[in-house]
Amino acid sequence: MLIPVLLRSNISYCRNVLIAYCKVKLLNLFLSGDGLQWYGHVLRKEDNDWVKKYMEYEVEGVRPRGRPKKTWGEIVEKDCQVHGLSREDAMDLITWIKQMRGN
Repeated sequence: MLIPVLLRSNISYCRNVLIAYCKVKLLNLFLSGDGLQWYGHVLRKEDNDWVKKYMEYEVEGVRPRGRPKKTWGEIVEKDCQVHGLSREDAMDLITWIKQMRGN
């Protein structure tokens, strides 16, 4: 199979062809999967575990001016919506992994 020459007009087309040809997932799917995997791991921990306590800790104080930066929690919430996951799904490891990987 020949891969088309990269021209400015068809870069996104070439990118999609290259991804399909190499049978590789996009980087953002890998990264969201790693974050979700860790999130599920923490949710399955005991309620008195320090990691679980600090995952939901809210920092007090005044934020600087301007648009606030995205927090890790906001990114994980968005990834959970994309994959159709809830906090209850994390308790069942097999279900969590299958939905996270899209199987």
